[in-house]
Amino acid sequence: MSSITCFGEILLRLSPLNGYERISRTNELKMEYAGAESNVAASLSLLGHRAWYITRLPSHGVGDAAVRAIREFGVNTESIVRGGERVGTYFIEHGSSLRPTRIIYDREHSAIADSSPDEFNWQQLLDGQDWFVSTGITPALSASCAQLCTKALATAKVLGVKTAFDLNFRRSLWSLEEGRKTLQPMLDHVDILFSNIGSAADVLDIHPTERGYSWEELVKSTWETAEKLMKYREFEWVALTIRAHHSATENDWAGILYNGTDRYESRKYRFQIVDRLGGGDAFMAGVIHGLSQGWDGQKTVEFASAASAIKHTIPGDINISSEEEILEVAEGNVSGRVKR
Repeated sequence: MSSITCFGEILLRLSPLNGYERISRTNELKMEYAGAESNVAASLSLLGHRAWYITRLPSHGVGDAAVRAIREFGVNTESIVRGGERVGTYFIEHGSSLRPTRIIYDREHSAIADSSPDEFNWQQLLDGQDWFVSTGITPALSASCAQLCTKALATAKVLGVKTAFDLNFRRSLWSLEEGRKTLQPMLDHVDILFSNIGSAADVLDIHPTERGYSWEELVKSTWETAEKLMKYREFEWVALTIRAHHSATENDWAGILYNGTDRYESRKYRFQIVDRLGGGDAFMAGVIHGLSQGWDGQKTVEFASAASAIKHTIPGDINISSEEEILEVAEGNVSGRVKR
């Protein structure tokens, strides 16, 4: 199995204890910890990889709880820097049917956002690693985080560490102009790029010729975006997800994987959503797992898409499924029958 380092922000996740209750009406909140890169690290650890997670957290009880939360999944937390005053927070109000899920961020001046680039020795942290993983969320937190992410990606390339990066553009964290100016140069250091139609349009101004909303049109548009991403820069692979919304609680889902020559597309899933958060992170972990195992492109994208589909049925941000469970779904066992 591979040694994989993930870098980003782990946040305090707060959601109404009573399922679909509105934030404005609830008196009880459930506390959990999650973040795009920590979700990937946890999933990869559960799949048998040696996963390291790097971030910066305060030296107080909430920071300690965040460290413990990721460590519980077998992730190595020894390189987490301690400092700063607060843990970034987000609130989730789960949608249902025609009412969308809503997220409220409270992460300004979090510990990692206020970090200093000299607190992380990337030469040392990445020495001996096989993969480095991050996303476009982390650079959006502050200029310092953008510098850290750029330095980490560049150092990984020098050391021969494979780099995986999810564009993950968040309009609530920064403007299109800021995002493009910051993220585009980073892509020179990326081997495996993860995206969807929306993030490719936001960050790289890449748009499919026509954007329809039937499943066939979505698939066609996604492949066109993948081809344009490869023309933008010759990545080793681009991996994109496809989502069709029927409601907040029923979606269709699939993934594609493309190396500039070979095209791989997963089966389509339709599922009832228990928790949408972390679906893309499960897909990312699945692709990295498959490529690390030396699987062919078809098996890899089927595994990653199945992992993401399963994640949508699990509360919380993290896909806690085993390889065996994911492979069963990837191979077509989607009946949901009781196992005794």
